[in-house]
Amino acid sequence: MAEHLRVVIATPEKAVFEGTAVSLVIPAEDGSLGIMRDHARLIGRVGSGLLEIAREGGDVRFFACGGFFMVADNAVKILVDRACPPEELDLKEATERLERARAMPATTDREYRAAYTARRNAEGEIRAATRA
Repeated sequence: MAEHLRVVIATPEKAVFEGTAVSLVIPAEDGSLGIMRDHARLIGRVGSGLLEIAREGGDVRFFACGGFFMVADNAVKILVDRACPPEELDLKEATERLERARAMPATTDREYRAAYTARRNAEGEIRAATRA
């Protein structure tokens, strides 16, 4: 039985985190999801929010949005559109993006999805920035 989870977080540009964890919380599309060792196999969509990695040497947190995660055999792979430490978030800029997202037209399916994604990402960024 593995003592820890193997965790990899990557964006299209680079690997953001590679290491071990005792547990982690993923901002899934439909709410936060806790993962510990020996978790059942799972594939899901990453929403927008704070990704928290509990490690023996101290916790690590990232704002993450968009993408997918996979849990299998005590390994968690998280592929996201964006990931950064919450300290790097600009609360004022995120609030302005949220206001612009709320004003986006949503008359077609494509417009609705774009407006929803923009709102979700801005709201997740604001939540992550205020919890940091």
